[in-house]
Amino acid sequence: KRSLVRLQRYVESMNSLQRLEDLHPHRTEAGFSNLCGQLAETGAILRGEGRFQFSAQGEGPLFLDSELLFQVFENLLSNAGRYAQQMVWARAELSEGSLSLAVSDDGPGFPPEALKRASDPYYRADKSPSPQGEMHFGLGLYLCRVLCEKHGGRLEIANRPQGGAQVTARFNVGPPQET
Repeated sequence: KRSLVRLQRYVESMNSLQRLEDLHPHRTEAGFSNLCGQLAETGAILRGEGRFQFSAQGEGPLFLDSELLFQVFENLLSNAGRYAQQMVWARAELSEGSLSLAVSDDGPGFPPEALKRASDPYYRADKSPSPQGEMHFGLGLYLCRVLCEKHGGRLEIANRPQGGAQVTARFNVGPPQET
């Protein structure tokens, strides 16, 4: 039964990769402070009180597909929470038509090979199941990378100097170009 469930999840992951190829962001205008309030609330709900801290810098309007942004954010929070010893931090920064969303943790950080390959499809540095017994296919950071790229941005993977991992999702959020 476990093998069947795993196979079903694998097939679903392949289907979602195919759907990703056809995805086009639907940008709408949003206020930065309102968006940050929603990000902070989401992080507090997913991580729990005392285990998440959010900060923001910037102001003004931005044009983005908020569903894509939240898919990336929730995935980064999930990954950080899986490896954090205690804390996960998130920081949103709006500057010159670009939104950066950095999520970091106080865990062990990325191994050297993962710093290069963590956003490759099906790459997993840790082959063991999560503490909850779930098996991961190594698609989370790849999906985040593709969603950032579809939004004119990129995904950056690093280790924090004080220990732990940091993943920064960057999105182009300037006004849509008229054609």
